Amino acid sequence: RNRSGGTSISRPDGWLRQIPDRRRAQRQNQRNPRGVWGAQRSAPVGCYSHSSSSGVGQYLRSIKVTLMSEMITCFLPCRKGSERVLRKNIKPFADFEHGLVEVKLRQLLATPEIDRVVLSTNDEELLDFAANYKSEKLVLHRREDALALSSTSTDELVAHAHALIDDGHILWTHVTSPFVTAEMYSSAIAQYWAALEQGYDSLMTTTPIHGFLWNEQGPINYDRNAEKWPRTQTLEPVHEVNSAIFLAHRDIYSRLEDRIGSRPYLHALDKLVAYDIDWPEDFLIAMTLAKLGLAKT
Repeated sequence: RNRSGGTSISRPDGWLRQIPDRRRAQRQNQRNPRGVWGAQRSAPVGCYSHSSSSGVGQYLRSIKVTLMSEMITCFLPCRKGSERVLRKNIKPFADFEHGLVEVKLRQLLATPEIDRVVLSTNDEELLDFAANYKSEKLVLHRREDALALSSTSTDELVAHAHALIDDGHILWTHVTSPFVTAEMYSSAIAQYWAALEQGYDSLMTTTPIHGFLWNEQGPINYDRNAEKWPRTQTLEPVHEVNSAIFLAHRDIYSRLEDRIGSRPYLHALDKLVAYDIDWPEDFLIAMTLAKLGLAKT
C-alpha cells in the first residue's frame, strides 16, 4: 500500500520496474546532447519567450531545455464497472481481442517521446492482461476501489495522478480515444514544447466547432445584430474539450491542483481522430469505423 491510493504490483520476475537511471540519462542526452541544463532539475512553467538580451535569452532557453530533459509519464486511468458500456475497457473491439486497453497500450508504448506509462485501475482483468507486456515503460498500479467509483471526481483523480507520479511532465489520456495513435501523441508532444516556448503552460486537445451555438439568452459565438445567419466557415470556432490528451508539468498539479495550467494551448484534433467512446452506440460506431479502415488505431 502506498500514498497514491492503491497498491503497486511487483511480480516474481521483477516485471514491474521504474525507468533505470541509465535510460533516464540516455533520454536526457537525446533531448539535449550538450547538457546545457547542468544540474538544474526544476523550473517555472510558462515563461519561455526569447529576450533580446543574450544573457536572459540564454537563461530562458536553458530552462526550456531543462524541461525537455525531464521525463514524460503517461497517466492512464481505467475504472472497473462502466455503467453505460459493460466491460468497455477490455471487451473485444474490432480486431483487438482485449479491446480498448489493448489498443491504447500499443499506441502509448510505441510513442518514443513517452518514457513511462502508468496504468491505474481497480480492474483485475485489465491488470492480468497488461502484465503480458514485458515493457520497462509500463507500470501497473492497483487503485483502491474508493478511488474508482462512478462518483469519483476528476479533481480526486488529479490528486491521485500527482501522488503516483513524482516528477516531470504528465500526459493524461484515456482508452476511450482509440483513434489517437502513437503519431498523434508524438505530434501533440512536439506542439507542447513549441507552446511552452510561446508562453503557454500546458496543452489539451479540443474539437473545434463551427456552428450556430445558442443558450437560453441567444447565440454565444456570433452577433445577430451584425449578421443574422453568417456563413459557418466565418464563425470563430468554439473549442470542445475532447479529453484525448492533457499535458502539463507536475508542478502545475502541485500548484494549481489541476491537469492544465492557467494558459493551456488548445491543440485541435480532427473530429474523427478525437472520437470518444462513452455510450453503447459510440462503441458500435467506433468499432465499425475501425473494421472498415475508416479510422486508424
